[in-house]
Amino acid sequence: MTIHDIPEVVFAPHSHKFIVAMLSEGESTKTVIRAQPPQSAGYHADIAKLLARELESAGIKASVEVLGGGSVQERVGTLVLGGASTVYGAEPDREGTARMVRAAFPEWNVVVE
Repeated sequence: MTIHDIPEVVFAPHSHKFIVAMLSEGESTKTVIRAQPPQSAGYHADIAKLLARELESAGIKASVEVLGGGSVQERVGTLVLGGASTVYGAEPDREGTARMVRAAFPEWNVVVE
């Protein structure tokens, strides 16, 4: 398996925080988004650790650079992306993040606050 085999966007049910990370494996790179609920990841750094474990479990030897993160709120039919991680700050392109989430979840209206 390589970084290109893992999904770009993974939102666990009832997620409240997300990170955007750049994975590097040799000359290859991939941007991914991971979101988790407070029960499994109270902090953005916890999500980064879960991502590292995901890669390790898949046998992928890649570096993880967290580009930033924020919060996600579920409203009726809508995912709202906002805020910024106190550790990593906001990712450089929140609209790009929203486009990736929209592509992964076309049934949801994704907005940026």
